[in-house]
Order: sequence, then structure tokens, then C-alpha cells
Amino acid sequence: MEVDGVNVRKEKDGRLVIPGEPLSVIEEFMPGPGTYVDEKRGQVKAEYVGRLHIDLKERRIAVKPVAPLRIPQVGRIVVGQVVSMDDKYAMIRFPSGKFTGFFTGVLNISMVSRRFVKSMFDVCRVGDIVRAQIVSLANGFCHLSIIGRHLGVIYANCTQCGKPLELKGGSLYCPRCMRVERRKVALGYGKFRGEFIEDSHTRKGR
Repeated sequence: MEVDGVNVRKEKDGRLVIPGEPLSVIEEFMPGPGTYVDEKRGQVKAEYVGRLHIDLKERRIAVKPVAPLRIPQVGRIVVGQVVSMDDKYAMIRFPSGKFTGFFTGVLNISMVSRRFVKSMFDVCRVGDIVRAQIVSLANGFCHLSIIGRHLGVIYANCTQCGKPLELKGGSLYCPRCMRVERRKVALGYGKFRGEFIEDSHTRKGR
């Protein structure tokens, strides 16, 4: 089987791959460490520079980093994009900046508000840009929180037409579809300029 010209079944462990390189389709292999799922294309892609590892028995594909990964410390504010989600969690991917390669953080529904939230789909959607805080690196995962006025969605597109949503009266509004969408909006919504890793550490007093 070929994925963008790559024959997965003929691949051997150890080949060097680069961030964003297609490795497989999701029907063929499950994503392992060092990979992420591009849901629009249905592909498993490399998350950072590393060596390809294919587990034919478990049907899992992974990437082993060629150098130790350096991820932001607990307490740091980061900006990333929602790449997958369900009712209870969202996976937020942070492109390379000052840190080596890419990494993915987990946002649990219990870490989005001090109030009860029924569904993560009321908080964010796939493709949204989110400002979050790293609260834990337990069990090898980067755990995130968006509790606080300055944390949450800072850029979002309409789920119907794709046009950028505008903030009006505390709600996100699509000027084309004339519909309102729900998000957990952060202070400064709409001022996203393309930066993904912020320079500041924990922001106090916001």
C-alpha cells in the first residue's frame, strides 16, 4: 500500500522521517508515539524528526526521536491547534517553535472551567486555535488546562462555511451564515497572528 508515494509494507525500521510526513493511513496502522492523525486526509503522520518504527504484529506505527525532545515546562502558556476530540477530551498539537519538533497536549473536560461543562463540543472544535497552560507531565502526557479568562479559543472558523468567526456580545458569530457558535473564548480572541509558542511563562493576575 502506498501513502503519498510511500509503500508502508516495504518500509523498514530506522528510516529517517520529518515532521508532517505521511506514514500510513489510519485503516492500515494505529498511531503510536511520535505520530499524529491528520483526520482530513485519514493519515498517520510523523510528529517530529526521528526514525520510523513499524510494529506489524500490533499494527502500530511510531517515530523514535533522533534527539531528546524538549517540551515546555509545567506552568508555561502555549498556543496550539485542536486536531481531534470527542465529548470528554481534545488533543491539541503544538508546532515547532523554540522547542524541538512537535508535541501534543491532552485537554480533559474537567480542565476547561470551574463550572460543569456537558460536552467538549461546547468548548472548542477541530481546527480551533487554543491558548492553554501546561499543568502536568504525568504518565508521559502533556496535560493542559484552559481554566481562566485569558485561556481558551483565540481563533475559530465557522463549522459550516469555514469563514473566521467574529466575537460579538460574548458569542462567536459567522457574518456569512449569520449563525452563532459556542466556544470557551479567551481574552484577546481574534488577535492570533500565527505564533504558536508564546514567550511568557505562567501569566499571573489575569
